[in-house]
Amino acid sequence: MPWTMIHLGVAGNLTDKFKINEIPDFYLGAVAPDAVHYRENYVREFKDISHLCAANDNHDVILDNAKNFILKNISHEHRDFYIGYDVHVMTDVYWAKTLGAGFRMRYREDKNPIYPQSGDAYNNDMCILDLELYRKYKYASANMAFFLKSRPIGIDDLVSAEEVRACFDGIRQIKNRFDENKSENESPKYIFYDEVLHFIDETAVKIDQYLKLHYTH
Repeated sequence: MPWTMIHLGVAGNLTDKFKINEIPDFYLGAVAPDAVHYRENYVREFKDISHLCAANDNHDVILDNAKNFILKNISHEHRDFYIGYDVHVMTDVYWAKTLGAGFRMRYREDKNPIYPQSGDAYNNDMCILDLELYRKYKYASANMAFFLKSRPIGIDDLVSAEEVRACFDGIRQIKNRFDENKSENESPKYIFYDEVLHFIDETAVKIDQYLKLHYTH
């Protein structure tokens, strides 16, 4: 699935479209489903639940779950956090259908993969791309600045405020490492920067269009 800077990028393209009032809460929501990784004794089932799905759900089912989630919570006091949460889940779906699928195909076709395990190759590319987006993406600084103003919020049965706080702290530490990293940009092997920029823009449009079918922002 996409990493932090991609999730913040998609969210940043939607703040105006969704009439977001509490922008820091919205950005926090856009990474919050992954806060479940900070849960003690983490297992994959926790992530399925936090991402509004079951293990064998297809993409259409997950999108429908996301639609129902936002309809249920559109009047919640933390509305903007919930919308950001929904944006994260939908971004993951569109990633899996596009660049995620493309990565798997390219890795399978590579006769000399840089890592013997696809997960390691994927993480290497995502690490490089996250740093490159932080350095070069035109809205990266503003997106991160809004995110860092957020306060921890939890959602019952999905992620706790403590887990969201731990995720926030982890991202802040990554930002600090990015700021200290003076090395030259490396090149990813399977997913490319221009593809990611296109994905960010295209996915924001898709999410906006999908949700417009079901409720007025």
